[in-house]
Amino acid sequence: PRLQASQTTLEHGRSLYALHCSRCHGLGVQSSGLYPDLRHAGKDTFASWQAIVRGGALAQRGMASFADVLSEEDADDILAYVSERANHTPSWAEWLADTLAGRVQVPARWLAE
Repeated sequence: PRLQASQTTLEHGRSLYALHCSRCHGLGVQSSGLYPDLRHAGKDTFASWQAIVRGGALAQRGMASFADVLSEEDADDILAYVSERANHTPSWAEWLADTLAGRVQVPARWLAE
C-alpha cells in the first residue's frame, strides 16, 4: 500500500531503517533474497507492522522485537519509508546501475580518483 508521509517522516524512516533493518532486509529496502523483501509486503504485513516490529509477532521466524530501541512513531516512520520504496519507480540511471551491478568491473584506481 502507498502511505502518505512528509519528507521529514521519510528521511527519519530511512535513517532508522538503515540503522536497524538494512542488515537483514537490504539497502534501500531491496533484499538479497535471504530475508523477506519488504517492498513486496502485503496489506496484512502493513496492518500488523507494530506487532511484528515492536511486538515480536514473528520472533519464532527470526524477526526479533525492536521495542527496546524503536518507539511506535519510529516504527511508523520506517513503515512510511518502506511504502515509499515499494512504490518507487527507478530512474533510468538507477535501473542501469542495478542491471550492471555485479556484471561490470571498474578499476580500483577509478574509484580512488
